[in-house]
Amino acid sequence: MARGGRGDGLRQATTGLLIMAVGVLLLLRQQGVVEIGSVWAWWPLLPVAMGLWKITAPRETRDAPGGAELIVFGAWLLTCTRHWMGLSFANSWPLIFVGFGVRLIVKSLTHHPAAKVAGGKEDGHA
Repeated sequence: MARGGRGDGLRQATTGLLIMAVGVLLLLRQQGVVEIGSVWAWWPLLPVAMGLWKITAPRETRDAPGGAELIVFGAWLLTCTRHWMGLSFANSWPLIFVGFGVRLIVKSLTHHPAAKVAGGKEDGHA
């Protein structure tokens, strides 16, 4: 799909709607209309959203391994801050090593340098 194609516009519109929804929800919370609890308790969902953004990007800018990495990192942060399954930063930090190992394996399996050179621009030929 070309840059600026239909999929990219739909993605922008969806993002705009989500941002507007968050703004309306925060305004309603501020006015005392709705009670949503502490919004900051859910801050680890930001890297999850960024990961989803990377995974759903148009094909030429998509970064599925990087997006998956952000999603897993955000899930770990959320699990630790909410103390789900008894996990905290103090007792789950070794999972960072597991995550880096998985990242290296996924990157090695998905990295295709020949695809970049095949276009002729990367190897210095026009």
